[in-house]
Amino acid sequence: MTSRDNWKAYAAWIAVCVVWSTTYLAIRIVVRDLPPALMSGVRFTFAGSALMLILKLRGERIPSVQTWWPLAIVAIALIGLGNWLVVWAEKTVPSGLAALMVAATPLWMATFERFWKREARPHSMQIAGLLIGFAGVILLILPHLEGTLNLAYLKGIVALQIASVAWALGSLYSKYKKVEAKPLVGASIQMLIGGIFLVTLGTFNGEWTQIRFAVPSLIAFFYLVLIGAMVGYACYIYALSHLPSSTVSLYAYINPAAAVWLGWVILDEPVGLNTVAATAVILFGVWLVRRKASDRTKSETDRKAA
Repeated sequence: MTSRDNWKAYAAWIAVCVVWSTTYLAIRIVVRDLPPALMSGVRFTFAGSALMLILKLRGERIPSVQTWWPLAIVAIALIGLGNWLVVWAEKTVPSGLAALMVAATPLWMATFERFWKREARPHSMQIAGLLIGFAGVILLILPHLEGTLNLAYLKGIVALQIASVAWALGSLYSKYKKVEAKPLVGASIQMLIGGIFLVTLGTFNGEWTQIRFAVPSLIAFFYLVLIGAMVGYACYIYALSHLPSSTVSLYAYINPAAAVWLGWVILDEPVGLNTVAATAVILFGVWLVRRKASDRTKSETDRKAA
């Protein structure tokens, strides 16, 4: 990779860190009036079609439909499950806490990557990091286990963890499965396929009758289409194709801090000591996993250099 490509990849990663810190808030606003699967489906169908048209006008080659199946797998994992479950969960889980839960994605990615690349079993420090990270999740849930059980909230928490697993697996498949399409072209196809999948899901769930129109939700929806999807998702796929997955996944550490405080300032979402403590525990667990993975990568690089 040339220095110019390297610079563009890091610029795309920074864009992901900034843009996706705000999308949790936008999603929380949108789901007040628009059903989750249908909203996400229309969002990504529009964004994917628009990006594909732009790339086509620029002279980029769009691969034949017969070669789309690897991109379809990524689309279902990242958009059909990963993104949709986050949107669904935010009907009951505050935006800041949703971002914090998704911060577990690097834990899953680090774990799955070791099996994906058929390397040695995870180091004890990585296992400790995973356990500490899940302890933080439990700490986050504890207040909702007192008194009346908040099943809707707990279902949202479970959905967010399933979303994290799906996102981690889809991201690794996208990185290691070689396809004909360039990263941005691939991103447009993934958004289109994922969007059509979710529109179909929303239709079968009868969501067309649940649509309500309100100015704040419409503004947030178009922000998610233009900025969250066309910019954020395209930048994510581009960065993932040029940078180590361990580096790209760091966006999940940065998003929660901004999302928690944006939710507190704009939507008056509560931020208590329990939230702060859970944040510290989860991020410490993530740091342990990534620190050991980085040390191992560095040692392997040194051995090859020797």
